[in-house]
Amino acid sequence: VTVLESQYKQDPTNTVLLTKALELSLEIGDLELSRRFVKMIEENKPYSKKDASLIARYYYINQDVPKSYKSLSYVDESIKTKDENTVKYFELTSDLGWYLQRNEDAALASKHLLEINKARLVDYERISFVYQKSDPKLAVNAIKRAYQEYKLSYLFYSYANSAINNKNYKELNEVVQSIDVSSPLQKEALFW
Repeated sequence: VTVLESQYKQDPTNTVLLTKALELSLEIGDLELSRRFVKMIEENKPYSKKDASLIARYYYINQDVPKSYKSLSYVDESIKTKDENTVKYFELTSDLGWYLQRNEDAALASKHLLEINKARLVDYERISFVYQKSDPKLAVNAIKRAYQEYKLSYLFYSYANSAINNKNYKELNEVVQSIDVSSPLQKEALFW
């Protein structure tokens, strides 16, 4: 870590060294060292999604959830990042936003994950909950995809209810017809 810091002092334009130093200091659990790197990176706002995720993690570890969430908003969208950093960024934004009851922001981050095919179960649920009135088609499609991916009965019933409410009978029929006869869902009384 100290090698990375000394290299950064020789070349202050190479902020990747700070990112690596922060990542390593967090991994070894040195919060004092991490704090120093967080301050250095924060001086150069806006920053990458990877930096934002690391800084948010630092504040989360220090039990400052609002500051953790706020640090995610200082991202420079023009900085290209690897998919894994984008995924971590949107997952953190969704999770922390939901925790802070900023449900629309959390669902928007979950929607970004859905668009890049990296949505988790909780992302599908957030989208279907938040968008059920403002964008019912998106909500129905999210819960349908969740059912198709996870095969959980409550997801099917949520999808079926939403499809009926939105008069998507044909699509619902196609999903029902696609359910395998060996599926546990077929054995549930509510299914019939």
